[in-house]
Amino acid sequence: MLRIVEASTELPVSLALAKEHCKVEHDDDDVSLEAYIRAAVQTVEKSTTRALAPTVYEWRLDEWPCGDIELPVAPVRSVLSVSYIDENGEEQTLDGDDWDWEYSEFGATVMFDSSFSAPVLGRDKGGVRIVFDAGYDIPGAEDSPADPNLAQPPAAAAAVLILTQHLYENRSPVAVGDTVATIPLSAERLIASIRIWR
Repeated sequence: MLRIVEASTELPVSLALAKEHCKVEHDDDDVSLEAYIRAAVQTVEKSTTRALAPTVYEWRLDEWPCGDIELPVAPVRSVLSVSYIDENGEEQTLDGDDWDWEYSEFGATVMFDSSFSAPVLGRDKGGVRIVFDAGYDIPGAEDSPADPNLAQPPAAAAAVLILTQHLYENRSPVAVGDTVATIPLSAERLIASIRIWR
């Protein structure tokens, strides 16, 4: 199970860029446009398994894996902790010497040391927990490191803009569960070009 621990407060595609794309020259629809951007971002993220803005996630597994753990979101910025729920229902954090991680084509892989012996888990589901930071840099952010692997793919931004425009121009119930129910073909093709198949 994947859950968001800390979401980015910044939009990966700015309101100003969306207004320019949608040819909106007034401020009356700013609140609606921002909501459409967020729905479009969520749609692209769910469809591609990519995080478009820095976000902290927790990935829960029901049991210790037989091998390495492939994290379900890309790009991974860092792995913050690996913990588990013990037989007494207490959360225990593994020592950093017990595990390591490396970038992979899908995001990142968490690997356990050869001497690591998996502790017994409690009976609750989601007993193994990995907290990690993922997501592309916000374009234009001054505090972003110059890592080309964290640069937002142009196809992602373009798909968000197309979906935002689609929502703005068709102000009917086309958003379901915070994602876009109908997707224009051009956005579908852009999404497909950056989708990570897991």
